[in-house]
Amino acid sequence: MLKGFSKQAQAEVPLGAVSMKIQEGPMSSIQATGQFTDVFRPVMDGVGVAAENLARCMQQQRLGEACVVTPYAPGAEDRFGFRVLRYRSLPLVGRRPYRLGLPGLDRAFLQILAATPFDLVHAHSPFSAGWLARSMAQRRGIPLVASFHTKYREDFASAVRVEPLVRRLVAHVVRFYESADEVWVPSAGAGRTLRDYGFRGRFQIVQYGSDIVVPAGQRQSRAAAANARLGTTPADTVLLYVGQLTRAKNLWFLLESLAALQSRGVEFVAAFVGEGNARADLEARGRLLGLGPRLRFPPPQQNLWVSWEAGSGRWPSP
Repeated sequence: MLKGFSKQAQAEVPLGAVSMKIQEGPMSSIQATGQFTDVFRPVMDGVGVAAENLARCMQQQRLGEACVVTPYAPGAEDRFGFRVLRYRSLPLVGRRPYRLGLPGLDRAFLQILAATPFDLVHAHSPFSAGWLARSMAQRRGIPLVASFHTKYREDFASAVRVEPLVRRLVAHVVRFYESADEVWVPSAGAGRTLRDYGFRGRFQIVQYGSDIVVPAGQRQSRAAAANARLGTTPADTVLLYVGQLTRAKNLWFLLESLAALQSRGVEFVAAFVGEGNARADLEARGRLLGLGPRLRFPPPQQNLWVSWEAGSGRWPSP
């Protein structure tokens, strides 16, 4: 367990408090921290955003050198205030734009990783990046934090559609989290999902957050740019979803809700910002419900916070 943290199942901790605890504790002299994630920019995903935010927080608080470890992705431009180490990967069939990481086949990457003096590693997924973090933690005798972000059972069921295999995959996920020194979840609901999977350990609710600061004097110009990209006006009510475009996100229910609003004469534009294998189905369902002219699917690479500036309506990611 990390020094300075109690492993209470329902205690909520703001992200800022995490860095303060590390600064106050015996790990204040750490040399480097690693955020290990199977998804990162240019693929826009909440898991990658959480890893980026944590790395930036660690770097800004001067808690050693912050580093993100993630699979290679086409079009990546790693211009951050922290290091990004990428390893070989292949396209994940049926899960575009996600990648299958192959760190064991990347000798140059492994040499760089071995030379990085990590004192703390944080896994954001129980796949290639997560098991890499676990292996490093065990070999070096350093703490492993594992964050549970996603409803993996739904993803597995959609991909393989064989229930015994789905159960085995879920059990594999649970074993991963039970091997961690500390388990974090972003909400009580995520914690209940982890419990439903069979996890019997303790977890900490940590409010990751994504700090988005609009520079002074630029709000009006950026709102205008967002409206231009979405084809909206300042008078429009814009409902915004940011996240994966997959069935696990229950977006079909949201489309039904939009159709109900439309039937009551409510004027709005709904923007779905993200990527996923259900995008075409979502667009088709939207047209079938008569929502076509009201829906927008802007490229996620176009600064998500700019889209947020576009309208007066607010629609949080589920």
